[in-house]
Amino acid sequence: MNNVKIDTVILDKLITHAPEMIDKAIRATAFDVEAKAKSLAAVDTGAMRASIFTSTHEESGFDAAGERVIGRNAMVEPVDPTPGKPPLMHAYVAPGVEYAAAVEFGRSRSVSVMGETIDVNIAAQPFLTPAVEKAGESFEKHIKKVFGEIK
Repeated sequence: MNNVKIDTVILDKLITHAPEMIDKAIRATAFDVEAKAKSLAAVDTGAMRASIFTSTHEESGFDAAGERVIGRNAMVEPVDPTPGKPPLMHAYVAPGVEYAAAVEFGRSRSVSVMGETIDVNIAAQPFLTPAVEKAGESFEKHIKKVFGEIK
């Protein structure tokens, strides 16, 4: 009878370190999404683009983004829309200005023109949605990189 011995050193490392490795890929992907969203964001004063930040279990970019917003437009108050510190293997990418949703999805509003009320539709100018839609490619690249580090 033959004795078969299986070396599980690499598998043991994967089991032990997989959550941290996946988290590393998620964080890298989130920063890629942030960069892409900033590149796609509509710019008037630059406050909305400056407000886009990433929050991970390790750090939040909200405070720095808030300072950038005020530097671009002192009339805009930064707001953190995230639900708090994300757990391991989660990240939030968000704009820190209240009007970002109206830019992303468009809006309609009623305006008075010569005593008559009319509805005006303002077209969507998506920036975060397309950035997230491209995240799959980025995540795949980062996950291959971190899992390739196991030796």
